[in-house]
Amino acid sequence: MDFDRKTFFDRVRQPVFGGGLGESAVANMDAILGYWFENHGHNPPAQLAYVLATVLAEVGRNMAPAREGFADSDEEARRKLMGRAYAQPAGPYDHAYYGRGYVQLTWLANYRKQSDKLGIDFVKDPDKVLEPEYALRILVEGMLDGDFNGTGEGLGHYVNQTKRDFVEARRTVNGLDRAHEIAGYANAFLMAIEAASGEGGNDAPDRKKQDVKTPEKDGEREFFLSVKQQERLALLMDDRLDIPFVSDGSERRIFLKVVQSIDRNIFKVVPVEIVGIVNKGDSIVSPEVYKGMKEYLAEFLASIIPLPFVPAFVKREILEFAIDVILRALSEFTTIDDVIADLLDEKMAA
Repeated sequence: MDFDRKTFFDRVRQPVFGGGLGESAVANMDAILGYWFENHGHNPPAQLAYVLATVLAEVGRNMAPAREGFADSDEEARRKLMGRAYAQPAGPYDHAYYGRGYVQLTWLANYRKQSDKLGIDFVKDPDKVLEPEYALRILVEGMLDGDFNGTGEGLGHYVNQTKRDFVEARRTVNGLDRAHEIAGYANAFLMAIEAASGEGGNDAPDRKKQDVKTPEKDGEREFFLSVKQQERLALLMDDRLDIPFVSDGSERRIFLKVVQSIDRNIFKVVPVEIVGIVNKGDSIVSPEVYKGMKEYLAEFLASIIPLPFVPAFVKREILEFAIDVILRALSEFTTIDDVIADLLDEKMAA
């Protein structure tokens, strides 16, 4: 498959990494992409997206193999994790088998299993799991083969040519821990993969069938907001932003057209699983990703929504306000009405 790495990195820079894509992240993702296309290039792209999302969730924005707790040494990791059962000295060498690598391999039994599978003695030298060559194989082959979930159900059980359950796919690594957040990462990575490969995601199941809360849609139209919600948001924007468009009192009608255009286009580019990306309560990276997604959408929509009668900085403010309302509703598993009501309350209290 033809794959434009520059396009991929350009597409993940803002929505996934908040604009700050470092050398470590690029190098490690490049290695993961290379291994994947060499060994599993015919698999659904959504599987690759979920592997990358798992790495981001497990080891953070550097996308590099790490000791649990980002400890610099074995001694530091043992000290930090002394209360964890899996990190207690065990086995014939009294090593601590805490999380290491891309996928944060834990427990002596799992180190032994990967030793037998790869022919490398990770029981004797667990820090070898930190070496990218081995960390990559443990990550990819372990997820595909179902090594970590106790049932033997690998990634293909959840993500294949006819099914894409990015939420349940978390069971390939660690139950449903942070499942929605990682599902959001996976969707953002998938959008970048499809753009880099020139594909339109033909293997993608219908979004409406995803096992996540689906935002309200207006009849048969592709909107997140109902007509009433669009009208309320237009009213709120007019009152809150206080930007006079024209002198004949038609500002709100113009705002309504702007809201409808923003809403329609956000529906097109934001998968419903974005609730995981912008869920602020689950990960220290989420506020950055939230900000990155807002900026990405504002930049994207600025090029397709015509507002020739307002300055560029005003257009940006309008876009970001509407985007923020919709993303807040998605991120908090709430409704647009609740978000608008909160904003109106804030306005009354000001």
